[in-house]
Amino acid sequence: MNMLTENLPKGKLINLSVLLFLALVLPAAVLLVQQVQIINKNATVNPIKAVLSPATITKNKGDSFTLTVNLTNISTSDKGLRVATTKLQFDPNVLEVQGTKTGTAYCGPKNFTATPCDATNFSQEACARVYDSDARVELSCFRRSADGILTLTASQSKALASVTFVVKNTATVGATTTVTITDLIAPDAVDSTDLSDGKENTVITIGTGGTGTPTLTPTPTGPSVDLKFMFRDVTVRPASCYRGTTLNFKVKMVKDGVAQTFNPVALAPTDANITADGIWTLRVYGFNKAAGNYNIYIKGPKQLQKKFPNKALTAAESQTVDLTPMGAKYYLEGGDLPIEDNGAQDGVVNSIDANSLVNCFADPESAACVAKADLNFDCIITSGDVNLMNNTIFTRWEDDEQP
Repeated sequence: MNMLTENLPKGKLINLSVLLFLALVLPAAVLLVQQVQIINKNATVNPIKAVLSPATITKNKGDSFTLTVNLTNISTSDKGLRVATTKLQFDPNVLEVQGTKTGTAYCGPKNFTATPCDATNFSQEACARVYDSDARVELSCFRRSADGILTLTASQSKALASVTFVVKNTATVGATTTVTITDLIAPDAVDSTDLSDGKENTVITIGTGGTGTPTLTPTPTGPSVDLKFMFRDVTVRPASCYRGTTLNFKVKMVKDGVAQTFNPVALAPTDANITADGIWTLRVYGFNKAAGNYNIYIKGPKQLQKKFPNKALTAAESQTVDLTPMGAKYYLEGGDLPIEDNGAQDGVVNSIDANSLVNCFADPESAACVAKADLNFDCIITSGDVNLMNNTIFTRWEDDEQP
């Protein structure tokens, strides 16, 4: 070694040492990694599996049906399986999500205290419905530490969550459509997840019966919360054209970063649920009865979403929360008009909404324009609706938070 290095400059000596290290040590390290990979490859792998049931079903236009995501083969670990997220893909031209429920594998959101954990305790909106697009619904479910580790053998299964769909009137009789589990995320799991055994799909055949008019609102069940609120500058009941109609709202209740979402929440305007001075009562079914302080969000069919912070809810079977004493700052504000025939809104008041309103002056009493742009509920498009939109256009984004 001395003969090789005695005449080399110091920098060259360092470079030569590095090269010798790489030549001698690196091959050994690579061999060790390869051996570890072989060991891992040959090790027994028991990935968590998700099964969507039932596997096949026939439903007519307008029918509702429920699919359940079941988990199986969950290995025991120090952490256990305390959280799992799943995503379901479907064809929005054929199916629409009505609602979701927590499965028996989970006691619901973080602070839900149902005991024992059985099917009778899960009438609430599921887990946390963290994402719901036209073609996908995503659910994230939690177990409290007190609920222990979730462990299942390959032959056992428990429900992660269930999703209720309705068949749209756009469905083709005799055709089939598929709902598929596209993702299963279980960060606490010992082993991986596996969605490759062909049990992650449900095939729905559209039957020949049915009326072709889907029921967009699930049957009201479970604990209820009555929310009292007002619209900005609307201090009377809706005019007569609203009798016999249904308005769809969206409600979200957020506690400790976990959201319960209720969408749609239907309200048929009557003297019983709207007072003469314009106080509306919206009944929300399916609250999970976890007492505490919530941020409550209400979004109207033509309004921006409004946040009502830090409102106390109890574990009662039914309760009323009066939001009107919070004052005019917390009145629902109009202007976020539906941009699609299905009532979809984009959460901001801008030129798109303004153009829709202006175009309705050509036929101000038409049913379509009243449904879309009548912000003060007087059954005609007037300057009063323009004034309400002027309060929000280009200046207001709807309240929101990421649960």
